[in-house]
Amino acid sequence: MECTDVSLHANVVLKSHVVIEGVTTIGENTTLFPFGCIGGPPQDKKHVVGEHSALVIGKNCLIRYIPSVTRRHCT
Repeated sequence: MECTDVSLHANVVLKSHVVIEGVTTIGENTTLFPFGCIGGPPQDKKHVVGEHSALVIGKNCLIRYIPSVTRRHCT
């Protein structure tokens, strides 16, 4: 089972049905629109479950409808 450690900074807006998982940080004043899947496991085929991976979204971002944003494989 993978770790979930989500950090939302000030004024982050999550519209309906946004799922956030994994080691994910979202910067201040960021808006995520409906049906987003944020922080899922890397799609890199070299990634091994249990190895560290993380996602950092900066501040003042606008992420529109139905995005899929996965974590980065950390080496």
